[in-house]
Amino acid sequence: RRDVKATYERVHVGRARLVIVNLGDAENTNIILTIREVSADVQIAAFAESVDSVDVLELAGASRVVALKQSLG
Repeated sequence: RRDVKATYERVHVGRARLVIVNLGDAENTNIILTIREVSADVQIAAFAESVDSVDVLELAGASRVVALKQSLG
């Protein structure tokens, strides 16, 4: 499961250089919050479906958020 802390502990997410999160905004938020429970330092890049979700993803702990639809037009 994507929002279970043990999943990220098993794969040693804290050792990753970067985690890319590219699902729906709500699921991305849950994943980011879960990853932050395991590692406060890992870099997380997230794609936002909605411009309105950028702030939420950043508050959840994403290091960088790209509003893909806005960027691509």
